Amino acid sequence: MWVGEPRQGLFLRRSDLVTVPLSLAWFGFAVFWTLSATSAGAPPFFTLWGCMFIAFGCYLVIGRFYADMWRRRGALYVLTDQRLIACSAKPKRAEVSTSLHQLGSVEVMEHSRGRGTIRYGTAKSRPPLPGMLMPAGWPGASQYQRPMLDSITDARRVYNQLFSAAQAAAAPPAA
Repeated sequence: MWVGEPRQGLFLRRSDLVTVPLSLAWFGFAVFWTLSATSAGAPPFFTLWGCMFIAFGCYLVIGRFYADMWRRRGALYVLTDQRLIACSAKPKRAEVSTSLHQLGSVEVMEHSRGRGTIRYGTAKSRPPLPGMLMPAGWPGASQYQRPMLDSITDARRVYNQLFSAAQAAAAPPAA
């Protein structure tokens, strides 16, 4: 019924309004702390410790965008009259097939120019803290997020197709 893929390349998400400033603050503090410790003559362990935080800060500021881009490359979504299938190539080849009977709640979040994300089902596990925000691209975030068709073209039309297919799959067969 439909085949699509997530938006490719680098782009900002709505959650980046919060995560970018926090990432910059983390990185800035890590650099400040490491330089202060080094210039004060602290033991080499403190410099190494600070470098670890600087490296993580680099990932938060820049690396996570490339990790997100890499994760979306090679992904493919397929909607049939009975199943919703999400295939990914990275970080390892995987295919998740969900029966339309077991789809659970479905919601669409529309972005600009008809793009959007469709979330369905339930997350694999709950975050360690209630209400904890785990944006896409952060290490380990996918286990706390519901399955999704991430940043697809014409999301509203796909959502309507998915909803219609789920209703048809749930209807009793004609006698």
